[in-house]
Amino acid sequence: MSCTEWKREPTMLDVVFGFMLPYRPPRSALGAFVWRRRMWLEMTFALSSVDDGALEEGASCFFWTLFALLTAGIYLYLPHHISYMCQRAKYYLLGRE
Repeated sequence: MSCTEWKREPTMLDVVFGFMLPYRPPRSALGAFVWRRRMWLEMTFALSSVDDGALEEGASCFFWTLFALLTAGIYLYLPHHISYMCQRAKYYLLGRE
């Protein structure tokens, strides 16, 4: 990382979406909080020593797993919930019939 890049003050978008975590926290309170949490996460799991390709693969695996679990949950739970909500709506609109 060059000297000018190191001295640059990051934005909130750099902290949240950037692969390279800046060394300085942003000026905003929310940005500084997110920067501290991300710094803690990266230092705890040694993510700063992992190359970019492996980090992208890990993030991709995490998000695909999350997407698969969310899709399975919607597929398994949503039909039951819709039928339950239809029964409740029928009860509230028509009474006990």
